[in-house]
Amino acid sequence: MTIEPNHQSNGDGRTSPASDPSSRSRTQGDRPAAAPTSGAAESGPPETASSGSSSAGSGPRGSCATGSRTAVSDPAASDAADHASRDPDTPWSETLERGGCRVAETTLASGMRLIVGERHTDPIVAVLVFYGVGSVHEPAEIAGVSHFLEHMMFKGTKTVGKGEVDRLTALLGGQNNAFTGKDHTGYWFEFASDRWTQALAIEADRMANLALDPVEFEAEREVVLEELAMGLDDPWRAISQDVETLACGDHPYGRPIIGTKESVEAITREAMYAHYRSAYAPSNATVVVCGDVERDDVLAQVATAFADAARDVEPLPTPEPFESALVAPPDVTLAGTSPAAEPAAEPALRSGPVAHRVRRTWPDEGHRLCIVWPGARCGDVDDFALDFVQTILTTGRNATMTRALVVDGDLCTYVSTANDARAHGGLFWLFAQGSNAAGEAQLEASIEAQILRLAEDGPTAAEMERAMGILVSGDAFESEGVSDVAEQLGGFALDADWRIALDGGERHRAITADQVRDVCRRLLPFSRAAVGWSLPAEEGASASEAVDTAIGAALDAGDDAGVEAIEEGGFDDDASDDRESNDPVTS
Repeated sequence: MTIEPNHQSNGDGRTSPASDPSSRSRTQGDRPAAAPTSGAAESGPPETASSGSSSAGSGPRGSCATGSRTAVSDPAASDAADHASRDPDTPWSETLERGGCRVAETTLASGMRLIVGERHTDPIVAVLVFYGVGSVHEPAEIAGVSHFLEHMMFKGTKTVGKGEVDRLTALLGGQNNAFTGKDHTGYWFEFASDRWTQALAIEADRMANLALDPVEFEAEREVVLEELAMGLDDPWRAISQDVETLACGDHPYGRPIIGTKESVEAITREAMYAHYRSAYAPSNATVVVCGDVERDDVLAQVATAFADAARDVEPLPTPEPFESALVAPPDVTLAGTSPAAEPAAEPALRSGPVAHRVRRTWPDEGHRLCIVWPGARCGDVDDFALDFVQTILTTGRNATMTRALVVDGDLCTYVSTANDARAHGGLFWLFAQGSNAAGEAQLEASIEAQILRLAEDGPTAAEMERAMGILVSGDAFESEGVSDVAEQLGGFALDADWRIALDGGERHRAITADQVRDVCRRLLPFSRAAVGWSLPAEEGASASEAVDTAIGAALDAGDDAGVEAIEEGGFDDDASDDRESNDPVTS
């Protein structure tokens, strides 16, 4: 399951999680980072969560609950059980406790959900407001409007000017930030417990009175466009967007959260205001308060603060269920890329031909491989099983794939996987930085061999035990701060069920080796994958020339079947110019 770390900006409006795939906190449920960081290594692939417009500090965070996740296969049944357990004399749901943190939920008359986690260990309180709107809810022509709006939420209201949110946060010694994801958007504050209600005042004002000043609107558009340009000037981001577009097809999950240059330029102030009025209402909001508070006092404070923000709005349209485009070979060529044929040497092991390939070049020496499979929906049993696959394969130097390919095999310098579960269906990612000693076919074959080993034999008892320990410890580490816990509660509340954050690892412990084997068999054959390579410019050009030469020879020989076979493999004889381009994908 994908995690959001502590709001690390990537410069393109998206937040990149920590590279350790065992991290389990959640807010965005978007593409996990799994590649080297910048410097001597490389910048990681993009996270599909958008980072905040501002931050007023980075001080220590208070501790709160630790725990893992509970899968909820039937939300209706969960709601029924929740209401059945409520005391008729209290507005609160049943209370769940873990690690000294008491969590309960209620719903205000306006439709706003309120989740409160009480822990009095430290005098710190985190306040997060989540809106059930993300890039998945946007029309294609104004893709990126949710992220752009997130920026504008810091540019003033009818009562306070731009910069006042940050100024007040700093004056009170607190922190703030924000993020936009595929499925939801969030705003968070962290304050000392004697002043936390200031966060409610700020959020209520922004919910009801956003100014969207025309001058600030146009100025911030340029900021967003610059973020987009900076993010696209990254080879991992480019190739991962290529394969995500192939995997998701026309579904909005395939679009960048920040949008494209064309869609951002097309967003009008009127369109953003309509988006704001429909999405930023109490009935579409979940408020999470964690830390040194009393829940009944929190309920009274929230009800008072947001009393004037209530309004009737039409519910946002429910996104179509995510059905991956990885069913038949796509009839598309992405800008800046070319379809790519199978490597010259067919891998020795193959769970099915890879019909969905894309290749691009980049002006450096990196051999970058990105593979994505359709994965699991957040909270489904397959989601938990894929956590084990991720951990067994690539978490730590003793992970099976890491040891085989990096430590012992010298086939790549880096490999990582990530289980990217989302509200409407997820993806499973693999990123590898190939070494000069390995060819494309050899690296793919070695990766597939590791997956096939799990699909055929299943994990060993020792591998399951090791993975379980890593998952539980990762949950504990990522749940130390009150803001971390609040992010998990809110993110899971929108994507599945907030009780997942307090599960304590029970659902992971219930996963068997047979379930891990089964999920590899069903979800991770190469025939379901989209494979993308980013190669040095000269090598990409050589590959293009080789394929064009092969087509020319087949044409000269009158071998129509041969030409058709090459073209069905992904190339066509008009694509050579595209194959040498390093322009980012514009989907």
